[in-house]
Amino acid sequence: MGIAIADVALPSVRWPFETQVVKEAHDYWLSKHVDNRLPSRSDIEPQEIPHLLSCLFLVDVAREPVSFRYRLVGTEIRRWANREFTGTAVNEKEYGPGWQSVFNAYLSAVHTRMPH
Repeated sequence: MGIAIADVALPSVRWPFETQVVKEAHDYWLSKHVDNRLPSRSDIEPQEIPHLLSCLFLVDVAREPVSFRYRLVGTEIRRWANREFTGTAVNEKEYGPGWQSVFNAYLSAVHTRMPH
């Protein structure tokens, strides 16, 4: 039995940000959030955010069953994590320890249509 992805209204939330980069990435994501639809890869225009690219990651969402896979991981994230995540699925086998909390955060983003 798979996890259903429901249509949920976009809540009005104010987020506290620890860095300007996170705030800018959040604002960019919201600018691509149209008609209560999660941004797709085709919505992301790298030339609009060159200063953020090294700190971003793109996650592909499969719906039946729900799963997540890193399409692209920025160089700063790879450096910080000391690991290449591009192509990695968020599951116990590929992601390793901590996968469930990451999976749940992504699932919440899909359900609420809001970044986490």
